[in-house]
Amino acid sequence: MSDAERPPRSTGNKIVRFAIVGLANTAIDLASFFLLLKLGVSPLPANISAWFIAVTFSFAANGFWSF
Repeated sequence: MSDAERPPRSTGNKIVRFAIVGLANTAIDLASFFLLLKLGVSPLPANISAWFIAVTFSFAANGFWSF
């Protein structure tokens, strides 16, 4: 279905989807960080990498699903 055929989402629906993506983003950030630490990566590079992974997920999920 193209964007023109899809009915617009309500603001409440967008807010709920945005919040779900935010919670998933937090979980992905923490899981990535602790996984990288367990694999022996030092804390600063692990934090930067986990942040990059989480932001990439958030950008994609909000673009395709939230809005």
